[in-house]
Amino acid sequence: YRGLWQHILTHDLASNVVYESHPDDPFVDLCEDPFVVTVKRGEGPMIRIVDVEGAIASRPYSGGSSASFTVRISDESAPWNEGVWHLEAGEGGMRAKKTDAAADVEMSVNFLAPLYTGFRTAETLAAAGMITVHRAEALAEITNAFAVTDPPFTQDYY
Repeated sequence: YRGLWQHILTHDLASNVVYESHPDDPFVDLCEDPFVVTVKRGEGPMIRIVDVEGAIASRPYSGGSSASFTVRISDESAPWNEGVWHLEAGEGGMRAKKTDAAADVEMSVNFLAPLYTGFRTAETLAAAGMITVHRAEALAEITNAFAVTDPPFTQDYY
């Protein structure tokens, strides 16, 4: 990887190079002058959770310890998703069930999608004001429940 980029960056036949990559790519760190690099963020895949219960049940769980928390979901387009959900995650997978309990956190279904895919953590979403937190400990539990080894990335835009 490093050798290929050193060859491309020292070749004088091209004045510009366009390269599509994932968000964690260390390319800029390899450049002698990272300020000559222009990074553009493009549109990625768009995910819409249509069925909270079904989506949670079908998502693999790869977190270390079990987690249990409640989430109030708002969803104007799919009212069956609205309400407080009790989510449990453990070796048996994940499951969501509606509950009358108080919510540990609140969010729009729009922000459940990047959390669900592992593209964003609960802490990141909370810091950006996309999640309202009522129980601070729930953030670590949620991040653990939705943990991924690699964040999602695709070069096909659909």
